[in-house]
Amino acid sequence: MRSDGPAADSAATKGTRGDRIIAHCGFVVVVMVSAALARFTAHLAGLITAGSFGALFVGTLAVMRARGLSLRSATRRAYLFTFTYTNWF
Repeated sequence: MRSDGPAADSAATKGTRGDRIIAHCGFVVVVMVSAALARFTAHLAGLITAGSFGALFVGTLAVMRARGLSLRSATRRAYLFTFTYTNWF
């Protein structure tokens, strides 16, 4: 596991607090859109939408774990990578 010490960990944590809020918003949007698609169109559309984001998260998590990150750090990074797309709006 790579780490530049406590100072780097602290700086990384401070830098991602806002990103975590944005990622939570992205997660909520995915859930709402998947539910709306499943409700108002074919159920398959909602499953494809949710499944695509789920697959992206699991794939990213696998890559982060393969790089040697701890489970907690890998999960946080995979979550941020998957759901911070709402920054673009």
